[in-house]
Amino acid sequence: MPAFERFVADYDAAGIEDQPPDAVRALAAGADRLVASDLRRAVESAERVSGGRQFETTPLLRECPVAMPRVRVPLPVDVWDAIGNALWVARRLTGADAQGVLSRAESAADWLVERAGAARSLFVVTHGTFRLMLSRALARRGIALTAGGIDLRNWSVWSHRTCLHA
Repeated sequence: MPAFERFVADYDAAGIEDQPPDAVRALAAGADRLVASDLRRAVESAERVSGGRQFETTPLLRECPVAMPRVRVPLPVDVWDAIGNALWVARRLTGADAQGVLSRAESAADWLVERAGAARSLFVVTHGTFRLMLSRALARRGIALTAGGIDLRNWSVWSHRTCLHA
């Protein structure tokens, strides 16, 4: 297995060490429902913001798999990460549904709308690249991004709003 693929597998299996900012904990505490990706780092993140509350997990919210070109060029992990992100941008722009991720984002958006039900707010723990695709799928359902978009750092928060429950 090439080094970058090992890195991705190890990253998906790893937990997290850092703690969420107080502002993120406060947002989660104010949410009616919490849901998360079922990858370990997302589950541990949800545990840290949940305040001991129950939350639901689903593989629908998992990060996009990294589909890297099969080349034997030794590059630093950061360079491979940049290449992977560039490939996802190209796929989004062209609509190429590599590994079914775009259709999974649509399914995840439907799942989240269903989970929101009559809830005032839903707190979702997912991953950077997938969050971009999910945000676009939510927008197609009239759930607009209102704050925090395109910030892919750990513990970054994006807010979406709809008038479905107004």
